[in-house]
Amino acid sequence: MLRFATPAGRVIADAQSLDLTIGGAEANVGVALVAMGHQARFVSKVPANALGDKARAALAGAGVDVTHFVRGVGDLGGRMGLYFLEVGGSLRPSAITYDRAGSAFATARPEEFDFAAALQGASLFHISGITAALGPGGVDLARAGIRAARAAGVPVSFDCNFREKLWGAWDSNPREILLELLADATIMFGNHRDMTLLLQKPFSGDGAERRRGAVEAAFATCPNLQVMASTARHPITQTHHRLSARVDLREDRHQTPEIEITDIIDRVGSGDAFAAGVLTGWLEGGDARKMAQLGLAMNALKHSLHGDWFRLPRSEVDSFTGNSGDGLRDGAVMAFKGIRYARVARFSRPQIEPFAAQPTPARTFGPICPQRGMNDQPQSEDCLLLNIWTPEANPKAGRAVMVYFHGGAYATGSVTDPLTHGHHLAEQGDVVVVTVNHRLNALGYLWLQPLGAAWGDSGNLGQLDLICALEWIRRNIAQFGGDPSRVFVFGQSGGGAKIATLMAMPAAKGLFHSAATMSGQQVVASGPAHAWERTKAFFDKLKVAQGDVETLRNMPIERFTEGLAATDPIMGGSAYFGPVLDMTNLPRHPFWPDAAPQSLNIPMILGNVIEETRAFLDP
Repeated sequence: MLRFATPAGRVIADAQSLDLTIGGAEANVGVALVAMGHQARFVSKVPANALGDKARAALAGAGVDVTHFVRGVGDLGGRMGLYFLEVGGSLRPSAITYDRAGSAFATARPEEFDFAAALQGASLFHISGITAALGPGGVDLARAGIRAARAAGVPVSFDCNFREKLWGAWDSNPREILLELLADATIMFGNHRDMTLLLQKPFSGDGAERRRGAVEAAFATCPNLQVMASTARHPITQTHHRLSARVDLREDRHQTPEIEITDIIDRVGSGDAFAAGVLTGWLEGGDARKMAQLGLAMNALKHSLHGDWFRLPRSEVDSFTGNSGDGLRDGAVMAFKGIRYARVARFSRPQIEPFAAQPTPARTFGPICPQRGMNDQPQSEDCLLLNIWTPEANPKAGRAVMVYFHGGAYATGSVTDPLTHGHHLAEQGDVVVVTVNHRLNALGYLWLQPLGAAWGDSGNLGQLDLICALEWIRRNIAQFGGDPSRVFVFGQSGGGAKIATLMAMPAAKGLFHSAATMSGQQVVASGPAHAWERTKAFFDKLKVAQGDVETLRNMPIERFTEGLAATDPIMGGSAYFGPVLDMTNLPRHPFWPDAAPQSLNIPMILGNVIEETRAFLDP
């Protein structure tokens, strides 16, 4: 088809020019499948004139096989089908006017096409209800194509694509015709409204219940049907919509979260992009989740493109997918960076962040905890973020999970250093890798309990951050292909010490199942008396009255970190802030006088470099 669109803000009656592009439901799907790396062959008829040649050349230029195009001859060859798009704006929706009567395709006869030859080597035959809606000839074409696919053993994909204006232009019975065509379909694109039309039966309940009822009715009505896919769209304005996708199999289903689509350029063809995404997942052997995510991604991204066609590269679609975040490809794996696992206020216990209800950006590392040094990296107290590398964000994958805690003696460090990125380990080990940032130094371990019960958690807040991260992982890592019952924690230097301390913290029990520490073995924690002496040194360094917690809480972070230069009253050098034996969060020393009973069943690997501790000992 030829598409003529008005300039934005113009109605057809006022338009002085129209933009010409090529479109059409099945053609749109074919072009999008090619963009995803699949082959597509298109069967159609165009007139033997410059307009027909333009349509054929455009499809060929997009990579679609057009060897089975038929060209009309002479006055009986018909013309190109047209549609006119009046582009909407603000609260005014777009409007479409069809002009397809007498077109080359609408008047084509089945015997003009060699469907058997066109289907050779095909994995799928896709057709939409628009073909049948063109008139009795369109119905015959649809029947002939589906009949040939069935004879060749090729599965049929059918998009109901109900167009009331087309069906209403002739004496039609869309219910009877569509039910007949769907009888041989393996894949159906349609929703509860389509099933209401087909079965003359309303479906009640909320959105999810109504869609599920329609799916069950479709499976009961169409014995060959194996997949049903649909979208739910909620327009806010012409350029702002909410969108979700659902794919149902007979034994599986997936409903995506609703996402926001703003600054819409062109929504025409987005349904065909959705169909192409679902078919891409199906052709690649994906489950309901993969099909739904690919469909949603291509549908959403199509809104950023002018015209009917989706021609973005596969890499952009892959970077969009992912249930919790908009991640990106990192070598052979997917990376999701800067995912928030908790929120905090200064000196307060962390509060776990619920799993994202809709995809959120997860393409860049978040800030690191404020500290002395590392000034070349963004620093912020809003640093309770983790990063995930996964071979496949598939809930059914069930891969082992490796969680890395960085070193830095509880005072410094982060997981944004390239040495700690997880892409190589995720790929080579076929595991899900998670790295975690958390509160350090006085932000995470300043002992304030002597100043009141409100600060009872203060000496171990950094450890509670790690527990919160592990709890987030337990709840959500399956969404990224991980098995929450196989979590392995590992760390170096201070990271190993953090793990050793977690093994004696009751709140960490059951959140990890094996451990490895390298050059970081925390045998005892800081006692309350020593911890309090260090806290007083911190107050003194900042010239704040001892006990004035409110001043510390409201102090700019740049000034707060100046206190980290305080001299340690116990050991000398910079003040040490680490886990405190508070008898609540940490009720015993990690490995003195023995191992904590709660962790006796956790396999643990300990490693050290020969003579590495000599730097900490007197000659």
